[in-house]
Amino acid sequence: MKRIRWAMTLIVVAAILLGGCSGGGTEGSPEAAAYLESKGYQNVRQEGRVVRYVINGRLLSKSPTMEQWGLQDADPSAYFGQTIAIERYVATGSPVGEGEVSVSVFMSGDKPLGGFVNVPGGDEVGYSLDGKTLEEVSGKPYEAWKQDWLAKYGG
Repeated sequence: MKRIRWAMTLIVVAAILLGGCSGGGTEGSPEAAAYLESKGYQNVRQEGRVVRYVINGRLLSKSPTMEQWGLQDADPSAYFGQTIAIERYVATGSPVGEGEVSVSVFMSGDKPLGGFVNVPGGDEVGYSLDGKTLEEVSGKPYEAWKQDWLAKYGG
């Protein structure tokens, strides 16, 4: 009876530990912080949970994910089926907003893919890391960009 109880305890503990690893965590990576610093951001500090998801066309056809990926130089289809982590930071030195801004970095493993900036009181989409809007990055009005995006990635 003791063996069964001990085995059940081990199974429950293992399930809790494994389940906790897939949903996200609070540890940012040194690669993401260094990436932001290389882009001119200062006083970079990790804030909030790391969010992870497997990227696919369905996800890329929903706001704000499609707009956030639209701000990137990276082609998201190159990462389909892979787990992407979004690490959240607070930093200064942004080309948009004064003082501290919220900065998110897309990571594939330990490789930064890009990111976006949110300013206090701004919308969820935000700006590219170099301070451009979606229209400036794409060179198109939003509705034209959205139509092209959905044709390419789903929707």
